[in-house]
Amino acid sequence: MRKITITFLTASSAVVLLTVPPVRADVAAQMKEAEGFYQAGQYAQAEQTYLKVVTDANPTAAAEAEAVFRARRRLPAVYLAANQLSQAQAAVAQLLADYAEHPRLPHALHEVLDQAQPLKKTQQAGQIYQKLLAAQPHRSQALWLKMGIAIANVHLGDDKAVDVALGHIASEHAADERVAEAFGQVAWAYRKLEQLDKAMSIYQYVVDHWPAKERAIFSQRGLIWSHLALGDEAKARAATEKLLVDFAKHKDLAEVVYTTANEFRGAERYESAIGLYQYMVDRWPSHEQALLAQRNTILSYLALNDDANAQAAMEKLLAGFAGHKDLPEAVHATANAYRSAERHHQACALYRYVVDQWPGSARALPSQRFLILSYAALGDEEATQAAIDGLLARFPKDPQLLQQTTQLAENFCRMRMHDHACQLWRGIMQNWPQTDQAASALMWIAETEVAALIEADDQTAVQQAVETLIARYRANPHLSRTLAHIGDEYQGVKQYENAEAVYRRMIGLGADPRAIAP
Repeated sequence: MRKITITFLTASSAVVLLTVPPVRADVAAQMKEAEGFYQAGQYAQAEQTYLKVVTDANPTAAAEAEAVFRARRRLPAVYLAANQLSQAQAAVAQLLADYAEHPRLPHALHEVLDQAQPLKKTQQAGQIYQKLLAAQPHRSQALWLKMGIAIANVHLGDDKAVDVALGHIASEHAADERVAEAFGQVAWAYRKLEQLDKAMSIYQYVVDHWPAKERAIFSQRGLIWSHLALGDEAKARAATEKLLVDFAKHKDLAEVVYTTANEFRGAERYESAIGLYQYMVDRWPSHEQALLAQRNTILSYLALNDDANAQAAMEKLLAGFAGHKDLPEAVHATANAYRSAERHHQACALYRYVVDQWPGSARALPSQRFLILSYAALGDEEATQAAIDGLLARFPKDPQLLQQTTQLAENFCRMRMHDHACQLWRGIMQNWPQTDQAASALMWIAETEVAALIEADDQTAVQQAVETLIARYRANPHLSRTLAHIGDEYQGVKQYENAEAVYRRMIGLGADPRAIAP
């Protein structure tokens, strides 16, 4: 078999990318509410809310059926947390019965053990799997239960028991297509605990013994990621070469290449990441992750301070993905990266491109806001003001305009650009007079004016302004926050006695002391 070469430029947990469709707002809200109950230790309410998702969701709608699956996955942990072990066992049995063929069933059983660990219920969860296996040792999900028992022993630190469990799986299920997944899940458990040598030995066993199994490719990926976690880029690259040769025709190769490139990038091995991103873009230009691969190529060049290649990669993004529905988001995200790197000229050019090319996109208005901030960072007052004027002119009916204008005003406050901040706050009061933001704007304007006086070290004027503020806006619900911020301004210039005086004044008005910065 010929060797496939990637051009590597010189200068975390296994993730399976799935497209999860949106669910109805009420179902999503129920899931969020249930998780809130769980985190608060209100397990009875969490149980009831998860079960409500199960009963209320439409099983014929794919998104809601998936929400039911997620709720079912959470119920065992709810019962374990409440020490209701028989109910936890019944919930696991329900998972096995209802989702016997679901591709994420092994992940669900693994997840139960992950949730049991912080509850100190790992042993009990493992015993549940053992009881279910003993009751029906020949059931089709026996392999997954054995996998779960092995993972429980990983969490318990019993490596000998893990080896015994894996030995049974290998001897009894070698012909099963799913065996590579079972071993891979156990390896993943070790990798999450940063016991990388143990993880790698299991991954290697899969690759050596079952290379033709469908999920073996993810064990090869696990080897790459483990080498990276150990800081051994040379071995990671060698394992990547093997991935591309041995799994050249695998249906999941594009996904694995993309996620592996992300792993190289996360490890700051940018040259290797770029090689993989470009391999993906060139081989699978129509793949759903190809656009992100090209975007991440730009970000990797940016991290290397290679402006010329970043620009060339940007041109390739715009030409190669013209018309792609996600291109505005990709360009906006790239502009954000330039802005974070304080490359404001490049950021401005990209923000302008988004606003001009896709004025009706969801990213146009945020791009206009960040364009303003980038001009301000460059000290270009004329361009900053023109872009502020363009905010209302370009997006007068955008439902997000008030929110974006408010955020921009707050940005200018933090940047101590008081004139622009007050201009925007006054615009909010004029254009949205009946909103809470307008009431807040009164306080922000006062705060901004006081901050300018503090910077000028005009203590008499500051004290007069604070007393006027209190007298005029005592009933304003935002007064306490404003006084707290004024105290913070004093702290910022190390005038601690003045800060304390403002804080005491604030508390004397009945404000919550917790609003004071530590």
